[in-house]
Amino acid sequence: MPRGGAMRGAIGREHLTMAREIALAYVDCLLEVFVTEGLIPDANDLREMRTEINAIVARHEASEFWTPGPATAGALSILPDQIYGQLANRVRQMELESRMPTASVPAAPSIHIGGNNFGAIQQGGQNNSQSVTINAQLNSKIEELLNRIDGATDLTALQKLKASTDLRYVQELTALDASEENQEEARSKLNDITSILSISADLVSLGIPTIQIIRAFFGL
Repeated sequence: MPRGGAMRGAIGREHLTMAREIALAYVDCLLEVFVTEGLIPDANDLREMRTEINAIVARHEASEFWTPGPATAGALSILPDQIYGQLANRVRQMELESRMPTASVPAAPSIHIGGNNFGAIQQGGQNNSQSVTINAQLNSKIEELLNRIDGATDLTALQKLKASTDLRYVQELTALDASEENQEEARSKLNDITSILSISADLVSLGIPTIQIIRAFFGL
């Protein structure tokens, strides 16, 4: 590439991308440790994390070999606040989830026979039939949340699309056999959905309990 504005712009974009990815990776790793330990970052933790985010971005601002252009310099100057904003939202999400009661999924009905059985077994009254309604109830909750997401006024069209698509995907996972792979898929999608729900004041109070019920269904 010629040594001109295009080359300088490309280098600037690469520095910006690297700074963002490294800072986000730092945040992801640290929050994963907090989750593993069952802790939530406090004010001191957040101050330390903000200092480190600033330091990560500062390494890409300028050097003896490269000086960012005005556009790149401006983007780098606001990048720490953007990263810290995402961090603060995720910590707030952790705080909200910690205050939510743990939802329990009812056990499937079962019959225990204490001896030999020589005929058909009927559960319930004479000529009654019963069916397990757990999935139906769960799907009802999911559909209700989908409707609330669609009607949210403080989410962008893209955020609604992302949350709805991920929630539909999780709904499909509930019909599959339980496995570690499905659990991890559900965990990832539910984390993304919760992140979007935390943006909306209405959806935080109405949607998070449904997310907790879904998590309990997958044993998360």
